[in-house]
Amino acid sequence: MTLITDRARTPPILNYDILIYIMGFLPYLSHLSHATRHTLCTMMRTCRTLYNAGAPIILAEVKLRGNPRHIKSFNSFMLRNLLFRCSFLRELTLRSPKNWSQDVSSERFKSESRILEDFAEIIKGCQNLRHLVLMSSEEWITMHCSIGCAFASLYDLPSVLVDGGGEYTTEVLRLWEHGLKSLCISFDGLETNDRNTQGDPRPLIHNLCNLKELHVKFLDFQPEHDAMEHHLETLSIELWFPAEIDPLVRSFPQLRNLHFRPLADYNAQEDDVTIAATRENNLILQGDLHWKILSYYAGDVIGLYMLAPQCPISHPDIYPDECPQHFHEIFRDAMPSRLTLRIEDTITPSILTTSMPSPMELPIPLTHAQLYVETLYHHGTISLEDSLRSLFTFIGNIGSKLTALMVEWSDLRSGPDDTDALVRFWGNFRNMSPTSLAYDVVRNTKVLKYLILHIPFQERALYWKVERAHPDATVILTPLITMEEIDIAKEC
Repeated sequence: MTLITDRARTPPILNYDILIYIMGFLPYLSHLSHATRHTLCTMMRTCRTLYNAGAPIILAEVKLRGNPRHIKSFNSFMLRNLLFRCSFLRELTLRSPKNWSQDVSSERFKSESRILEDFAEIIKGCQNLRHLVLMSSEEWITMHCSIGCAFASLYDLPSVLVDGGGEYTTEVLRLWEHGLKSLCISFDGLETNDRNTQGDPRPLIHNLCNLKELHVKFLDFQPEHDAMEHHLETLSIELWFPAEIDPLVRSFPQLRNLHFRPLADYNAQEDDVTIAATRENNLILQGDLHWKILSYYAGDVIGLYMLAPQCPISHPDIYPDECPQHFHEIFRDAMPSRLTLRIEDTITPSILTTSMPSPMELPIPLTHAQLYVETLYHHGTISLEDSLRSLFTFIGNIGSKLTALMVEWSDLRSGPDDTDALVRFWGNFRNMSPTSLAYDVVRNTKVLKYLILHIPFQERALYWKVERAHPDATVILTPLITMEEIDIAKEC
C-alpha cells in the first residue's frame, strides 16, 4: 500500500498542460499514425496521469447512444469528478431513446429512473456546453421530470439541433431565449396538439431575441403567423416546395444569408409547371416588398429560380448541374459580383454557352469566381481533355471582368467499372504540369489579377499573380510563395 501511495504521489515527468496539448493532436493524426479516438481512450487506460489528461479531449465532443447501458457508462465516467469534467463538455449529441423500460412497477424501471436522475444532474453541471444535438427531443423531455428541467437550466446554450419537436420542446426553447443564437429544427413527423405550429418555426422563435441563425427542415408556413417578425441574419431551409417568398420577406426582413434546398429529388416532368408558376407568383408579390440587405444565397438553382428575389445578391453559391437553363434568369435577378459554382466535370460547353448570359448582358460585372469541380468519371463517357475544355470554355464565358479566380477539383467521388480507364484518366491528371494548366485557365481572361488552383495530387493550393501589360498582351504568371503574398491573394 505504501509503494502504491508513493507512486501515485510522484509528479509526472511532463507538465500537465503540456500533456493536454500533446494529446490534443492524437485524434487528428489518423493519416500519419492511424491514431483514432479509440487509440486515445486506450492511452488513457495506461496510467492515471494520461487518464486525467485525456478527459478534456474526449469530452470536447460527446455522442451518446440513447440506451440505458450507454447513458449509465457516461454517468459513471462523469460522476468520478463531476465539476472538473462537466467544465470540458462542449458538444453533446443525444440520439433517440431506445430500450428503456415502460413498466413503472418493475425494478428495472426504478433502476433506469436513477440513471436518468444522475444524467440530469450531469446536464445541469454542463454550463460550458456550446452545442446540443437532441434527437427525439419530445421523448427525452417527457421520459423523466428531471431531464426537461436539466435542459432548461442551460440558459447560456448558444446552439441547438432538435430533431422532432412539440409543446414540451417549445417550452424549453422559450427558456433559452437570451442565450440561444443558432437553432436547427426538423418538423418531420411532428405531433402536437397545437396544429397551428406544425411545420412553422415562427411561433417557436418568437421570444428568442438573440437568435441569429435558423435551420429548418420540412417547412410549412401558416398564414396566421405572417405578422410575426424576427431579426434573423441567416436562414437555412431544406425540403420546402413550392416556395413562396412573401412569408419569408415579411417575417425575416433583415436576412443577410439564405440557404435553400427545395427538393430531395427533382422530377422535371412533374415539377416544371409548378416551379414556373411559383416563380411567376413570387415576381408578382414583390412590388415594394423585398429584401434590402440579402447578400448571400447558397443552394440549388431551382430554389433561387423559384424564389426570384428582386434584390441584388452579391454572392450566389449554387449547383448549376440540375437546371442550367435557368442560369440566365438567375443572373439577371441576382446581379452578382461574386460567384461560387459547384459543377460536375461532365457539364458540356454547349450548355454553358447557352445558359450563361454574356458578360455584356450582366448589369454588374462579375469580378470574383470560385469553381468547385466534382471530378466524376462515368464509365468512359468523358475524357480529362473534354472535362478541362468544358471548364475553360466556361471561364471564357464569365471571365472578361474577373479579377480573382479559384478553381478546385475535388477527390474522385465515383469511378467506372473499367479500372484501366480510371488509371489512365487520373494518370493524365497526375502527369499534367500545374503551370501549363494555370496558363490554360487564364488564357480567356482579360483583367485577372490572382489565380488559385487546388489540383488533385497536390499537397497544397497553388497561387499565382497574373500580370499583363494590357488586356490583349501575353500573360505572365508569377508564383506566390510568401504568406504575405498568399494572404493578399486570398483577400482579393
